[in-house]
Amino acid sequence: MKNWRLASFAPDIRVADVAFNADGIAASVDLAEDQAADLLFLPELCVTSRSCGDLYLNRGLLDTALASVMELTARTDGKRLIAVFSAPVLLEGAVYETAFFAGGGQILAVVPRTDYSGETELLRWFRPWKGENGIYRLSDGTEVYVCDSLQIDGSSIRIA
Repeated sequence: MKNWRLASFAPDIRVADVAFNADGIAASVDLAEDQAADLLFLPELCVTSRSCGDLYLNRGLLDTALASVMELTARTDGKRLIAVFSAPVLLEGAVYETAFFAGGGQILAVVPRTDYSGETELLRWFRPWKGENGIYRLSDGTEVYVCDSLQIDGSSIRIA
């Protein structure tokens, strides 16, 4: 069984300033790699911030966030770690709060939030995921595996 080295960073985040936020996330990826982490966890909605309100419905913000996700994913190429960061994403005609699992320069999985119990105010902008696990096309045409859960089994991560 593998011993997993976990890292969690909370970089400075500015509301809807995707470029600034991406710089902090990228620095966190580099630092976690330098510290030999296997998994890096970053805060909820760290790409855009969690306080964007109606801007979550703005196509410009969503497109910029997705472009940033792709750049951050590319930054994992050649690194041993898997980075987990969160962004709003347009999928199947609705906006979802998602966690991206990125490693080796690829999006390994996208896990949309399924439950908003206790945070129903977020339902104004985000839809809870009710879809099937499978391949979906993001708004930029990228095909990704979307699933509702991941499991760490021994020495590997199993995408369910």
